[in-house]
Amino acid sequence: MTAMQPKLELLTYDLIARILDEAFQLMQKPGIKVQSAEARDLLIKAGATAEGDVVKIPEKIVRKSLDTVPAEFYLYDRSGIPKVHYGGNSVHFDPGSSGVHILDPETLELSLRLSFAMKFQKRLATCTGCTLSCCFRRSRL
Repeated sequence: MTAMQPKLELLTYDLIARILDEAFQLMQKPGIKVQSAEARDLLIKAGATAEGDVVKIPEKIVRKSLDTVPAEFYLYDRSGIPKVHYGGNSVHFDPGSSGVHILDPETLELSLRLSFAMKFQKRLATCTGCTLSCCFRRSRL
């Protein structure tokens, strides 16, 4: 027996086209700040232009790139078992795990998520008998 899944469409095709058009315009003007020199070089080689660390990406480059990616894919767990399907009518809620930088609550400085997590993990490893929240409040990561 096949499970029925309702289809929810929140945007009209005209609105989707408008959103895409405005996104393409923003990629050209004002452009996108790209902090990685290597990433800027790759974009320039693909046909983008750069003014300092701001890259202006033409619509044709974005569309050409989108033509090369699959319409759907899976994320796998450590055992190689597919766990999350992206594409088709799949819907997921993700409250911001893609942030590359986070604000350190103690120092109020931006830090890479990985380095923050590593510092926090080391701090937890040295704790004995305290709770996670206790350790977080006391530490100056």
